[in-house]
Amino acid sequence: MYYGSGILGDVTISTHKTLTDSVYHYDNLTINAGVTLTFPHRSVVFVKGTLSVNGTLTVAPGPLGGLAKNGFSYAGQGGAGGAAGGSLIIIANSIVGTGIITAKGSVGGNGSPGSYSNTNDNSNPQAGNPSSGCSISALGLKSAPNNAGGASYSSIGSNSFLGIAPEGWLWQYLNYLFIPALITTQFPEVPISDGGGGGSAGGTTSSSNSGGQGGPGGAGGSFGGAGGKGGWGYNSSGNGSLTYEGAGGSGGGGAGGFLTVISPSIVNTITLDVSGGNGTAGSNGANLNQNTWGASGGGGGGGGGGLLITITDSDILPSQIVLDGGVKGVNGTCNVSTVPAVSATNGGMGILIEYQLSSLEAML
Repeated sequence: MYYGSGILGDVTISTHKTLTDSVYHYDNLTINAGVTLTFPHRSVVFVKGTLSVNGTLTVAPGPLGGLAKNGFSYAGQGGAGGAAGGSLIIIANSIVGTGIITAKGSVGGNGSPGSYSNTNDNSNPQAGNPSSGCSISALGLKSAPNNAGGASYSSIGSNSFLGIAPEGWLWQYLNYLFIPALITTQFPEVPISDGGGGGSAGGTTSSSNSGGQGGPGGAGGSFGGAGGKGGWGYNSSGNGSLTYEGAGGSGGGGAGGFLTVISPSIVNTITLDVSGGNGTAGSNGANLNQNTWGASGGGGGGGGGGLLITITDSDILPSQIVLDGGVKGVNGTCNVSTVPAVSATNGGMGILIEYQLSSLEAML
């Protein structure tokens, strides 16, 4: 197994730092407690000796979440989807410490509340923008259509696409291409990207002071686990003289990232986290201190958990692994509704794949 050239020597990180190159070769790397070291998306980190993590080793976000649609007139704006977790490979001769190595999805963006007006303009619901999809570039495959993170349509939250777990080609790709390349080459690539959260829809306006509709939340991004569905927006009615325009929905959380950790020895006090980003709560309807409220927006779906691969001869404890999907955002509050609200859902659990390093080396 190749653990790098060690050309950068011994490096200790004592203040927060963000790096810009995609490949690093350390002799020994130490991250002090309370400090975060951030590598770019699609990075490979070699440590010839010991990687000591007592703070946080993380990777910058990957594919961006979908942009939100603007609301019309006085209606609220939707929230953008959260970016997906980044992709990172760590190859170290030994990993010690009590810190965390993470590739987490980002939280979805906030929608804005609707306002009230005496106008009678009218608008139809508009779809929120889809997010970047998750793909395996080496095979030219995608795990879902272009809106893999999920768009937000009309008055309902978007359905998200399933994660990559059911796809047989994932296992073939890992076992016949990706893993052998990690073990036998000095130049492994990071070919897998996950999905950002879906952008949410803006609120709508209505004619004849009948009340605008709240925008739905965007779906969570999908990768290891399926992203959660976005919540529905509410309808509302005007008070005869004013129209309460719809609030914007909130964005779905980005999917957890792709993290591969290779080491003969990983201490059981290190945490490995590829959790999905949380969806954001929907915006509340506007209130003019009267009995009628404007329509509230739907909450964003939670991002699906990511994909974690460990290749080691150490026993990885369940307490070290975080694969959770992101938590759904609750719908905004509104005391008038002509359409029952449907809540967003949490993101699905990510995937853990474990290999024994010595067995792989013996086979290849």
